[in-house]
This record gives sequence, C-alpha cells and structure tokens, in this order.
Amino acid sequence: LLASLGVACHGGGAMASGEDCASEGAMSESSRGRGAAPRVDVEAELLWKVKKLALGEDLKQFGPNGPPMNILEHCPVSDCLWVMAGLALHRLPVADVESLARRGPDAGARTFASLPLGHARANRLRCGAMAGQPVAVVVTEAGDVRVVPTTDDDLRVAASMKTGRRHKRVSTWGIAVAAHAGEASGGIVAVSANNGCAKAWLVDPRPDPRTGRQAWPVRPGGYDYCYTAAIKHEQNVPCIDIANGKLISASLDGTLRLAEFAASGGGIAAVGRGELPVFACDEALWGACWIPLRSVRTYSPASPPASQAAQWLSQGVALPEDILLTSVWPFLDTQTLARQVQPLSAAHARLLADEMEMRAEHRKELFAFCFSDTTAWLLDEDLQPCAMLELPFSATFAHIAYDRESSVVVMATKLCPEPSPAGALWAICLLRRKGSMRCHMEAHAIRYDFPEWHHFPSSAFVGMSVAPGGRVFSLLASRRLACHRLSVRMRE
Repeated sequence: LLASLGVACHGGGAMASGEDCASEGAMSESSRGRGAAPRVDVEAELLWKVKKLALGEDLKQFGPNGPPMNILEHCPVSDCLWVMAGLALHRLPVADVESLARRGPDAGARTFASLPLGHARANRLRCGAMAGQPVAVVVTEAGDVRVVPTTDDDLRVAASMKTGRRHKRVSTWGIAVAAHAGEASGGIVAVSANNGCAKAWLVDPRPDPRTGRQAWPVRPGGYDYCYTAAIKHEQNVPCIDIANGKLISASLDGTLRLAEFAASGGGIAAVGRGELPVFACDEALWGACWIPLRSVRTYSPASPPASQAAQWLSQGVALPEDILLTSVWPFLDTQTLARQVQPLSAAHARLLADEMEMRAEHRKELFAFCFSDTTAWLLDEDLQPCAMLELPFSATFAHIAYDRESSVVVMATKLCPEPSPAGALWAICLLRRKGSMRCHMEAHAIRYDFPEWHHFPSSAFVGMSVAPGGRVFSLLASRRLACHRLSVRMRE
C-alpha cells in the first residue's frame, strides 16, 4: 500500500531515539528475559478454598499417558465450574461452591449435577462457544469428543465425534474452540492427538422444529466425518488453539504450526496463502494459545517522542495527520505500522504511541504464546519471535489459561522436580511497548500454601481456569479447589 500510494513521509524532525525506533526485527536483551528490571508487581489473594470436593472419583488415578492436561474450566455465561472427574462431567455453580467454602470444613458434602460421558478417562476439558452457543468440550484417551451445552438446565451430550475411526483408540489431548469473548470461528471445533494430527468438525446448532429443543448436527452429517487440517506433526500434539479461523498446534516434535480454515458450504475448507509459517525450537512444546494484540498491556517509551506533525506527500499533495489517522492507517496491519511506519520519524512514533490505531475496535491481529520445558515465546502472526523468556521452573505437562483483563498467562505446573507452595502456579505477564511490536515478559510465582505440595500425585494441578474479575480457579489431584484473585500493577 505504501509503495502503491507513492508517498513520501515527513515528520518535521529527526528519528526518535531509543528502542522504539530501532529495528523491530530482533529481540532486545530485555525481551529475552535476561537481567531486565521487572516492570510489574503481581499479587494473588486467596478468596476461598474447598478442602475436598465431593466428586465421587479419586483424581489421583492417572492413566498410562500421565495426568490429564486440564479437567477444570469456568464458563462465564453460566458462571459455573465444569469438572471432568473420572467418567462423568460435573457442573458446579460458582455461587454454590463459594457458599460451601464459606461454611468451612465441617459443612456437609454437596452433590452437584453430573453427566456420564462414556468409558474412557478425559485428557482435557475446555469451555468456549460454537456459533454463539456456550459449550464444554471433552476429549478422552480413547479419542472420544463430546460437546455439552453449558446453559441448558438438563445436562446432555449435544454432539459426539471420534478422532480415529469407530473402533480405533487415539489418545486425544488438544481442543480448539472459539473463546466466549467474540472470536468468529462459526461452529468449528478442532482436536489434536497422539498421532500428530489435528482434525476439525463443523457443528451447526439450530432449533429443531419437531421437538423445540436445540439440535446440534455435525456437518455434513456423519459421526466419523471430519476435516483433517493442513497440520501434520511427527509427534504428539498436546495443545491447539483457534481464533479468527487460524489454528495453531504445539507439538512434542518442537514445532508450532499454523493452519487457516473456515466453514464453507456445509463443511470446512482450507483458506490462506500457500505455504504457512512454522516456528521450531530444540525442545518439546507443551502448550500454545492465541493472544489478542489489543488485550496486551502496554508501557510507555523511556523518552517520549517529539511532538512535530507527521505528513505524507502523495504526488506533491500533503496528507495531514487527521487523514492519516482516519483514511490510511486503518488499512495497514499492526506489523506494518510498528515496523515500517513508526521508525519513519519522531512524529510518526508519537502518533502511534497513543495506541488509538493499534488498539482500535476493528483490529483483529493476534500474538501466539507457546512454551517448552524451559522457555516461553511470544510470536507474531507470522510466528516470528517478539519476546522470549527463560522460565525459572519446569513447564513439562503444564497447562495455561490467558486472562485478558490483566494481560497475564497463568500456568499450572504438574511435574516440577522441586515442588514448593511458591513454585506451582505462575503468572507470566505480557507487556508491549506503545506504538511498537517490541514485547516483554515476566514470570511471577503465585504463592499458594497447600499441605499436599510435597506429596505427588496429590500435589499435581489437574485443573486450572481463569474467570472475569481476575479470578483463578485451581484444582489439585487431592480434590482441593481454590479461588485466587490476581492484581497486576505497573511500576512507576
């Protein structure tokens, strides 16, 4: 667009000094997490806890593949916790659980609604939305995929699929479904498994005129039908995520892959641009998630850029700032703004530093967060690193959840070699320099004193989920449930 307009850009001054106007292609030392002074303070307040949930199952009985990735999720629409314990899915209204916790350890056991889901143990549970309908999706060690509406009074399985063929067991670990916050992916649900593949179905919820209930047909209409995404890894794929029709998959082969597809003609069709980017590292990747760029907390440059006016000349005609802001910059993606427009001059840096354009409502750009045993990365949509953080703990088999309100990735560890109450839950804070794609990450321990911390497997976090208001729910294999409230404050 810049070249086609034939514009010459002026700012009435010299280039702004400092990191913001340097090359955006490489990470700074602070972005790598080495020796950088912390920019935020994180506090975690324990709101309540339940010593042992009455779920009817012992959560310490892990399967042959190890502990489940995550069997606890919060649905913000129903304001319920969903727990997959053994072979049944349980619905726990948050208000009821909190009331139980307030009554103390002598309170009687509370029985919650449950739904049997078959004969195989669950590897992961995830809440999200399908075509605007809130759902919980469960995948199992046998390759079963179950979709349960979370706002119906009566618990029921609305749709059932299988990763392998009818009688073939393929242990399934990853679930990708649209978040409740409004990402558009139609009724697509995708899963990933031990065979290195990611597969997807189109579930099309609609009213059934015969019964008056919501019907959930799987399009184009077959139990085994699925779309095999353009993703194939050499090893297990423990985690996938989808946003805006873009699917990322993290594999134990050390790669993060991208596929683009959408609902089309009653099914799913691949879209996109030829060969898609791949991120590779030397360690197994355990998890990944999309991060909306607009949600990442920003911080100001150390030296504010000068206040000269920015002008673009097109065929001798000057385009003033208001024209740039309303009629040019909205058509440029954020990477172009940050990496090509921002370094032009101090004036352009000043305009972008106010974040009005980069955080505009129409912006759908994403970051990708992924992690290995020892390292976390924040990548752009082309899977190029924007920041890297060396983790001060072992993230093997860890589960993550992103809290948009605080710009924090919460990570629950499972197999930490030196467990302690201060090293099991972590908050990874994401920061972006205003007007720039330069990012910074910090890891802060969430202190949580629980007596099981030195007794594995009781100390393993089998479930963790975030909720509005900075709440973090966590579930131990001992069935201890807790709720913390995170608060993040920028340092002056």
